[in-house]
Amino acid sequence: MIRTSRNIRALIMLTIIASGCVVLSGCATLGKDECLYADWRTIGYEDGAHGFSASRIGSHREACAKHGIAPDFDLYEQGRLQGLGEYCTLQKGYGLGVSGKPYVDVCPEVLEPAFLEGYSQGKIVHGAQMEVKRLKSDLKKMYRDLNGVTQKLGEFENELVRDNSIGPRRRKYLLEEIKILTDQQRVLAADIDGQEVLLESAELHLHELQAQRTY
Repeated sequence: MIRTSRNIRALIMLTIIASGCVVLSGCATLGKDECLYADWRTIGYEDGAHGFSASRIGSHREACAKHGIAPDFDLYEQGRLQGLGEYCTLQKGYGLGVSGKPYVDVCPEVLEPAFLEGYSQGKIVHGAQMEVKRLKSDLKKMYRDLNGVTQKLGEFENELVRDNSIGPRRRKYLLEEIKILTDQQRVLAADIDGQEVLLESAELHLHELQAQRTY
């Protein structure tokens, strides 16, 4: 009885490990004991629930072949198809679209329309998120440029004011550079104002898209 109980606990632990490997998708292989005691229906279910295609079993087959063990494809596929019922939903489609990840055509025909509806909406939100991110990045660069011009302008103005010994050539150069930098400062400030308006509009659009989600 004790030995049987231990075997059951070991089988459960190995199944959890194997399933965790699928969830993390970072484990490329299964160990010998994992192959020996794997619950292929459960592994298939986990793979399906995470959107893996039928080709995923190839990785398991390759891992277990090293130990002379072949996966049970029928059990695996039964589990995977059941798992796809959990994956191929409007909500999961939306989440995949928002993440910017590609859809690999795994959903059964009867479930795919709802998934694709969510995926399409998610992709629109993802595009709006990327636009906000781009505008923020551009705005950050504009501020850096403005700070650089302002700093250089201050240095030239300070030199012109404090150093009475500078020659006429240097003075002429400083005056010309101050004019150029002042113009650049004015243009950058105007560009920043325009960029902030664009960013505010893009953020409002993003919030509106997110508010439209009803599931």
